[in-house]
Amino acid sequence: YEGGVFNNGLISLLDQFHQLEEIIAPTLSADTLASWYPFFPICSQCGKVMTTRVLAYSAENHSVEYICDKPYGEFKGCGNHEKKSILNGGGKMTWRVDWPLRWFSLGIDYELYGKDLIESFKIGQKIMRRIFRTPEPENMFYEMFLDEDGSKISKSKGSGLTVEEWLTYGSYDSLVYLMFKMPKKAKELSRRIIPQYADEIASLSADLFAREEKEEGSVKEHPFRFVRLGKTGNTPLPQASYSLICNLLSALKTDDLKLLKTYLIKIEPSLKDADDSELNALLEKASHFYNDLYEKEGEAYSFSDIERKALQEFIEYLKTPRSDVQEVHDTIFSIARTHNLQPGAFFKALYHAIVHHERGPKLASFILTIGQEKAIALIEESLQKDA
Repeated sequence: YEGGVFNNGLISLLDQFHQLEEIIAPTLSADTLASWYPFFPICSQCGKVMTTRVLAYSAENHSVEYICDKPYGEFKGCGNHEKKSILNGGGKMTWRVDWPLRWFSLGIDYELYGKDLIESFKIGQKIMRRIFRTPEPENMFYEMFLDEDGSKISKSKGSGLTVEEWLTYGSYDSLVYLMFKMPKKAKELSRRIIPQYADEIASLSADLFAREEKEEGSVKEHPFRFVRLGKTGNTPLPQASYSLICNLLSALKTDDLKLLKTYLIKIEPSLKDADDSELNALLEKASHFYNDLYEKEGEAYSFSDIERKALQEFIEYLKTPRSDVQEVHDTIFSIARTHNLQPGAFFKALYHAIVHHERGPKLASFILTIGQEKAIALIEESLQKDA
């Protein structure tokens, strides 16, 4: 406005006020329409904009006569009455008119907007065609973002999360993927989905590189290319499960990311060849997520008497050195059957005892990675807390 970029558009809109009013009228009540005007002058005396009323418009010198006397919330007009130019920041348009004004003045050729603005877009479309006599931008609407409870995100209620919060726990790539993925489907926007998107973007990266190697050429339409705007790098993103990192943090109780990386590579040997800067960034973000959210949201669990007996037997089993992952896995099933427990129920009890969540990594290999003594200590600690 102040730089004059919108001047020509403002003149077109106010010179054709009656056509503009015809477009807007169906969306307004009779009372609102009676006093409606698309332009809000900024009062030269008090600096307020929502307390001014336009009394007349002069097309000859592009100015309005206005009075600052309209109450708005807790504010009251100062009573100033004068004539003022509409140009170079003299005021602003109401937002439904401001939107197409921006399309016209800034040469916008593509507009993405939320589903709740479909009707407002249609109004803008009419303004573009009838007032500016130019096509509206190519466009697409997207569905709503929902909070953890399935309700629409609301800034006024403080639900959802900011870009800065997302980037504390997740990568820029994962945030872009959230925006690009199935835009016409409602999707959750909350902290708890960040691990899912971190893992999905890593898988997408690996899939692109695998396809390009297999097909010996560039896969132009691959989703990861859109996320990265074509700059995919020379190697895939680290194939490290975000949840696995959180589980390791839970078990190891360490802030030493070098130690964490050592244990992670034991579980996923391919990570030896991962880009160090990418892997370090992932570990750091997952560590923030664990400390701020994952640890605090650990699920409370009360072990039954049968589960306690089964866990004690498993502790005794772990006191003898083991190295065969399949043997440890089979023993978990065997102990469950011995105590008339469903294997799924015993696995659940073990996960709660070791990582304090209902699910986790492949249990047998995880136990051997963190060490049997560590696993025993974690189980005993959980049993004592629930005693």
